[in-house]
Amino acid sequence: MLDVRKPRLRPYALEGNFGLERESLRVTAEGRMALTPHPFPPDHPRIVRDFCENQTEINTGVHPTAEAAVAELKEIVQDRLLIAPSELYYPVRLKPRGPNNLLTLAENGIDHIEIRCVDLNPLTDGLVDVRDVEFIHLFMLWCAAQERETLSAEKQAESVAAFKAAARIDFDWTPVGELLERMDEFFAASAGWPAAFQRILAYQAEKVYSPERRYARMEACHV
Repeated sequence: MLDVRKPRLRPYALEGNFGLERESLRVTAEGRMALTPHPFPPDHPRIVRDFCENQTEINTGVHPTAEAAVAELKEIVQDRLLIAPSELYYPVRLKPRGPNNLLTLAENGIDHIEIRCVDLNPLTDGLVDVRDVEFIHLFMLWCAAQERETLSAEKQAESVAAFKAAARIDFDWTPVGELLERMDEFFAASAGWPAAFQRILAYQAEKVYSPERRYARMEACHV
């Protein structure tokens, strides 16, 4: 348990490193996979081919704030060379120092945590909203302060099912609302946290309690 409300830990709560990775599939106007060579400079330091010509990957550098990471991502795609994002994300990966495998993870420990379930906001040029990145920071701090729990195989299966169900229109958002309420209490301004934290949580709560504020609904109305 790592409770960042403790006075000796609080000065470090807002510190962190942020980096963004964005993968996209290049398609033709007819919606088929593009077979032409990718149009990006071969020596671009941040744009690479993942495993074939039609899948490209952008990796930002590591930044001390979420704003700086999102700003670099915007600068790279100021292209609209990438038009439509198409990527399947799975929830969380623990990345080790060195080669990415379980043995290295056990030997060297965790270098960083990769969160692979960030919603792309189509109304921000198909990128991420900085408030979503900041929310992930708060969520990780909140999780670290909770009592340690060992997930059974059944609980892990339930978690995977819930993750997939979140994409459905009829998804039950009640538990999400309850989670945000607990986080709001945890990060209350009266407890000494910056008022900006409440604004970040309120932005997420809008999506829960106002369906028209969810990105998929906003994009459908926009189209």
